Amino acid sequence: MKAICKFAQMEFKYDEAKRGRTIFEGIMSNYPKRVDLWSVYVDMETKNSDLEITRRLFGRAIQMKFSSKKIKFFFKKFLEFEKTHGTPEGVEHLKERAVAYVGMSTQERRSIISVPSSTPQLFHAPP
Repeated sequence: MKAICKFAQMEFKYDEAKRGRTIFEGIMSNYPKRVDLWSVYVDMETKNSDLEITRRLFGRAIQMKFSSKKIKFFFKKFLEFEKTHGTPEGVEHLKERAVAYVGMSTQERRSIISVPSSTPQLFHAPP
């Protein structure tokens, strides 16, 4: 699995993001709870500079059933991404979502997935 992950990273590095993305998606379907793999995948997408794909990937990561500590890691990473590439409104919206998430019970956290259509598309899963 480590070799496959390195191969996917090389695909991104050598301008074959679509192939790298396909490989990572296969890895993520087999190892959905591996935070280290999610982190590498997010980093590769961030470097690839496709902002919408990166946002959707972050949205998927923070919707996973990870521990609070791991979700906090992704919220921080997502916030840094939005500060660099997003709008002040998007940053504020993400901060509100993070605060709301921290205050929720496990049952309530599952409902964070549904986002009203009037809010920025920060949390939508890929089509």
